[in-house]
Amino acid sequence: MDDHQDPRIGLTARRNARSPLKTRIAAASFGALGALGLGDALARGLGRARRLWAPSWRTRAFAGYTPTSHDVLVCTYAKSGTNLLLQMVHQIANLGAGDFEHIHDVAPWPDAPHPNGATLDDGGWARAPTGLRAIKTHLDAEHVPYSADARYIVVVRDPRDVVASAYHFAASVVHTLIDVRFEADEWIEMVLEDRLVFGSWAAHTASWWGLRRRPNVLLVTFAEVTRDLEGAVRRVAEFLGVRLDDEARARVVERCSFPWMKAHDAAFRPPVPPLPGRSPAVMVRAGRVGDGARFVDAETRARLDAFFAGELRRLGCDLPYERLIAGEPLEPGLA
Repeated sequence: MDDHQDPRIGLTARRNARSPLKTRIAAASFGALGALGLGDALARGLGRARRLWAPSWRTRAFAGYTPTSHDVLVCTYAKSGTNLLLQMVHQIANLGAGDFEHIHDVAPWPDAPHPNGATLDDGGWARAPTGLRAIKTHLDAEHVPYSADARYIVVVRDPRDVVASAYHFAASVVHTLIDVRFEADEWIEMVLEDRLVFGSWAAHTASWWGLRRRPNVLLVTFAEVTRDLEGAVRRVAEFLGVRLDDEARARVVERCSFPWMKAHDAAFRPPVPPLPGRSPAVMVRAGRVGDGARFVDAETRARLDAFFAGELRRLGCDLPYERLIAGEPLEPGLA
């Protein structure tokens, strides 16, 4: 039996293995251009090209959908701890016994760039004993439908760590198709010119920061979640109204730990198959605070700080940037 017909293979992987013709053509084109030595130019053009498709991509992701009391939306800028919080919500919803072939077999991602197994209307919440399910989105708040019935968990990460994590992730993804290596200096300039496919960290953060005091919105930082994983599990479970006994809580904590998630990287990585002879992308790489300091020197970090803090001010956002990069609670009483 073909692997991709095997019922043990999750729906997300199967859908990507037989992805639409245009996707297969795009992958083949990357491979061909890479073989001709033109891969660099194509990869470097993607940052600019994203501006062409972004508007319709943002507005159609949740078109016609109203979140319900079953929905827990995990709202993050890319590379900010998304899979950790998706896993946490899914495991809490399933009392520490949530199994899946791929995270997107159970957690819809409406704004995904590739096909997924779970969808907004598939009723997946009914399979959880709590009647809850996680939904992933990287969209700014204005493009995500708000409902007082649903719950929203927003994760904010030191943007310098985001830049470092995104650099390694992008290299891993691109290398599934072509041999391209962005130098760190070039990557930093792309960030400072707002040319990353991921969009603007400041705009995303500002859009969600303004909603943080709504009773159905929980804003956490990547630093506080990774510093006290069990405490984060308790806090998220309480926010979701789920009572975990000691055994269930221990299972959730274990399955959200870096070693567990690293050992199950295939369940979280992009499900698009690499070209023959190439390695799949790596999703769970380091999972730590402080990668930005390891990635660039002090002078470059200062440039990044000036840029991100300046963008937040320009957008009228009062998020305390210095507290964020110091790993401190963003507001008094929020530990």
